[in-house]
Parts: sequence; structure tokens; C-alpha cells
Amino acid sequence: MSLAAVQKKRVVYVGGLPDDVDLSILRAAFLTFGEIVDINYPVDYLTQQHKGFAFVEYESSEDASHAVENMSDSEINGLFCYFFNKQFNDFIIFILL
Repeated sequence: MSLAAVQKKRVVYVGGLPDDVDLSILRAAFLTFGEIVDINYPVDYLTQQHKGFAFVEYESSEDASHAVENMSDSEINGLFCYFFNKQFNDFIIFILL
């Protein structure tokens, strides 16, 4: 995916979230890069545990792009963030390893 394509997207997929990363930690990690419209943090219906991924939607594509540039190779609760360079229509992908 080209940088130009990334710059048009407003939603960042964050995968590989461990159990100890809750919604408040995720919001704090990504809020510094721009106005967050919504964080979709899916929870399993039966166990009420999160499913290990989230979608962070920014007000603008510039904010999402800023998050990608600054979160790459950083840490959330001891796990490194990597930009996963795949082409999807609606979102940018981050994986925590």
C-alpha cells in the first residue's frame, strides 16, 4: 500500500491486543495523534472478554496517518506496534507483537 493510499484512510485496525490492554489504555495510546471519533472494541458475547483487536476511527485521515507514522515501532503495555503493509479498502492495520 502506498503512503498516499494510507493517508486517505481514517480507521486504524489494532490487532494482537492482550487481555491487559483495555479500552482506556488503547484510547490513551492513540488519542495523542488526533481526535478519535470511535473505538470499536469487540467483546465476546459469552465470556465478555475482548476479542484481541479494535478499530480506532479518527476524525480525519491526516490524524490516522499521523498515528501510523508515530505508533510504528512503539510500545503498548510492553508489546511492539508494527504497521502491517497490506491493502484493504477501509482501514490501516497495526499488529502488536
